Amino acid sequence: TKGSWGVSAASNYRKRYRYSGSFLFSYQDSKTGDKGLPDFTEQESFKIQWSHRQDPKANPYSSLAASVNFATSSYERNSMYNPQTLTQSTRTSSVSWSTNFSSIGLSLSATTNLAQNMRDSTIQMTLPDLNISLSRFYPFKRRHAAGAERWYEKISVSYTGQISNSINTKEDRLLRSNL
Repeated sequence: TKGSWGVSAASNYRKRYRYSGSFLFSYQDSKTGDKGLPDFTEQESFKIQWSHRQDPKANPYSSLAASVNFATSSYERNSMYNPQTLTQSTRTSSVSWSTNFSSIGLSLSATTNLAQNMRDSTIQMTLPDLNISLSRFYPFKRRHAAGAERWYEKISVSYTGQISNSINTKEDRLLRSNL
């Protein structure tokens, strides 16, 4: 024991016909060895698990989904709660959001992905992966056509774009200024 401690909080939530999910947060302060001796170490670690699902009928134009499973690489080594997770070498997380403005033909979607290697504590993160799409429209078409269709009324415009940012780093550098 030597002064090690930990705390966890877990909750399930649900709003009928809207969304449902669960959330878990756990924090540990692990101490090994004897204080004052060279083999003494103190290590802080944490774990976050979040699952969220939106009912498709809640809002047909927008959706949010999340599957987050993030832990520091030392968390499972210091934990005796679930020995099966010690064999898990990678963890993946993703959060995605999309919306559709059907009146103007615009759709947006954003995704964040995180892949974590527990053996060497490397993290590959895509934050964000943003997709923008504008449906075809005819900017020069007359609202009230009188006579034959003119050549410039056949000109159409559409747009598709993607913005992506990715980071490959070590766990201990993730939220530091030297990232």
